[in-house]
Amino acid sequence: MKRKDGSDYKEGVVKTIWNVSGKLLQEQYFKKHNRKIDPFKDLAFEGARKARSTKRKQLQLIPEKRKASSAALTRDEILKIIQNFDKNTPDGLQKKIYQIAAVELAWCGNEAASCVVNFIKKELNNYGLLTGRLEYNTIFGKTAQGGDKNLVDSKWLTLNKEMKICAQ
Repeated sequence: MKRKDGSDYKEGVVKTIWNVSGKLLQEQYFKKHNRKIDPFKDLAFEGARKARSTKRKQLQLIPEKRKASSAALTRDEILKIIQNFDKNTPDGLQKKIYQIAAVELAWCGNEAASCVVNFIKKELNNYGLLTGRLEYNTIFGKTAQGGDKNLVDSKWLTLNKEMKICAQ
């Protein structure tokens, strides 16, 4: 499939067009002829499936259409991001803490999005005094009570004086 300017559509667009077209044809044949069509078993759709697969393979060969992997940010880039937030406003302070925690805890996208305050606890020593470290673990939440808790590793936020100076 080509756009009006002659360039090819991206692979995701081709998939979507294929799926929508197949569903519309199924509805049309069922309403007009009372016939159910399974596009994965019906021989008439085999040619269309092969054409779609061929087009997808062609699109994957075009280097400009490939998804580029993201590169990790450098230490200086991370510090610039953190310094952009104003710690004197609630929103800025929240974003600044989130950015620091995301880097220190090596959060993935879903892990960062689902983090809540209950997952973080202050560490106490044997005498009940604060050690200055924060423990992050999802088993502290109400919904993560199942499974073997010994297999769930904690992650730690520790005082980093260099980051503290740079973040101010």
